[in-house]
Amino acid sequence: MMDVTSRRAVLSEPPRSVESGLLRVSVLCALALGLGTLACSASPIACRVRTDAYTAPEDGTATYHAVVTGSATIKSIVYGGGDDAVTESNPTLPFEVQVSVPSGASIDITVYGSIDNGADGNVLADYGFLGASGATYTAHASCR
Repeated sequence: MMDVTSRRAVLSEPPRSVESGLLRVSVLCALALGLGTLACSASPIACRVRTDAYTAPEDGTATYHAVVTGSATIKSIVYGGGDDAVTESNPTLPFEVQVSVPSGASIDITVYGSIDNGADGNVLADYGFLGASGATYTAHASCR
C-alpha cells in the first residue's frame, strides 16, 4: 500500500529542471532590469475552457456565465451551439447572458483567455438550462 502523504510531499517539490529554469529566468530578468528594461515577465498561458454540450430536450432558457480570478483575462466567449453560436469579444466581466432555447438546440460555452505565467488565476465558465416543464441541467468547466 502506498503512503498518500509521502506521495503528495514528493509531488509538491518541483523537478530540478524547473527550479534551474526558474533560476535562469530570474537571472535574465535581473540582468534586463539592470540594463534599464522596465518589466520582465514570462508569456501568458493560453487557456481554452469548454463545457460539455447539451441538447435541449424541450423549449427553455439557457443562462451562460464566465468569470476570472486572479490575473486571468478573457479575450472571447462563444455560447450557444451549431449555427446559432454567438461570439462576444473582450466581454465585460463577470459575463452573464440569458437566451431562449428551442427544443433540440445545442447548448455549450467556450471561453478563450489567458493566465499570467507563474501567477495565480483561473478562467471559469458554466451554463444552466431551465426547461418549460422545470427540468434543469448545468455544466461547468475551468482552466485549472
